[in-house]
Amino acid sequence: MHSILMAPHGTANGLLGLGALINVCATPPANYIAFEYPSASDPWWEDIVIGLPKQVVKDSMIDLLEAPGLGLDIDAEGAKKYLMEEDQRFFD
Repeated sequence: MHSILMAPHGTANGLLGLGALINVCATPPANYIAFEYPSASDPWWEDIVIGLPKQVVKDSMIDLLEAPGLGLDIDAEGAKKYLMEEDQRFFD
């Protein structure tokens, strides 16, 4: 807002944090110099999140996600298979 360059870091915030970080970076004028984001390194990440494109970064840019809110959501059915036995009713 005051021409102060920023370099947002979101490497430990998971995929929902990535949705929030994309929205934060889209808010101020083009004044950020770098963008660190979590990359889906665990194969199950894609099973539990809806709305994340297969390729997040294109031509050194990240598009806003199309869905409302953070642009991402939890896929409860996809996530259930990764819950521990005592947490199986978490999404009920």
